[in-house]
Amino acid sequence: MEETTNDIAISVIVLAHNEEKHIEECLESIINQDFDKPYEIIVVNNESTDNTSSIVDKYSKKYSIIQHLKIPNYPQTPARLCGVKMAKGKYITFLDGDDLYLKNALSVLYKEIENAQADMVNASLFYLRKNNKLEKNHFVKNKQMDRKTALIAYMKDSYFHSFLWNKIYKRDLFKKAKFYYPNYIILFEDALMMASLILAAQKIISIKTPVTIYRKDNLGVTSAPKKSRYLDRLNAYAFLRWIIEQDYIEYLPTYRKYSFRRYIFTMTDLYLTKKAFSKKEYIVAKKNQRALLKFLNQKTLCIFPDAPFKDFFIAIGVFKIDS
Repeated sequence: MEETTNDIAISVIVLAHNEEKHIEECLESIINQDFDKPYEIIVVNNESTDNTSSIVDKYSKKYSIIQHLKIPNYPQTPARLCGVKMAKGKYITFLDGDDLYLKNALSVLYKEIENAQADMVNASLFYLRKNNKLEKNHFVKNKQMDRKTALIAYMKDSYFHSFLWNKIYKRDLFKKAKFYYPNYIILFEDALMMASLILAAQKIISIKTPVTIYRKDNLGVTSAPKKSRYLDRLNAYAFLRWIIEQDYIEYLPTYRKYSFRRYIFTMTDLYLTKKAFSKKEYIVAKKNQRALLKFLNQKTLCIFPDAPFKDFFIAIGVFKIDS
């Protein structure tokens, strides 16, 4: 990780993979911030095959604050960590290549984290719907949290969501966090990186002020009706438990307490993707879902390599970044 430079307040890390349709608008929203302190933009180009690279090249030549980092097609966590490694700012934020910042996003986030001297600030957001209508997320609260309180809010998925890009982080938090991530690309991977950051934090602030516009008009991986959706979520739940077992075993009772939430979310996934299954497949999937959730809620250590459901938990394993 690069040493921090006093004159760079924030490093904005933009993850982009085939975002030619939206990347210009995304970058413009960052460039045109009303923030009065120096900041940098690191675009992590995750092996785009469309026109994303040429667009980002054009912007990086025009604006000295933009760096263009091209990497192989990594899962999201190691891809973002490549950007973190380059970052020189005192604080770090993330934005996806199809989303936008409100004009005062950086000034709001910077002021809040500086005043509170927190490890992380969680802000509200707007959803941009297909009809270009903005819809505010009204569930976010003004609240100060310690690690356990934030972990509970995260597991309940109530006023503290697992999104990475509506938050600002103290740069040192990435040195303290222990990042484990799947050995291949799955849905809900952001939630695992978020968990690692929460478990490394001491003080977290949540504010009702929106800073981000989250585009909901795309048909990306999180909205595709795939059979694997519920299993991907179960893989994320399994990996979260595995993370807790590795380094934070004191939070295992907290994890187990919210088993019903995991049931509701995976049942919702099955319902949303029901059309992708035959009737027989759907019945089998529901049986798998219940059995796997029961296994994840046991009191004893799961020991995943020897688990009776190891064929389902195919994401347990650490992704290796090529040297």
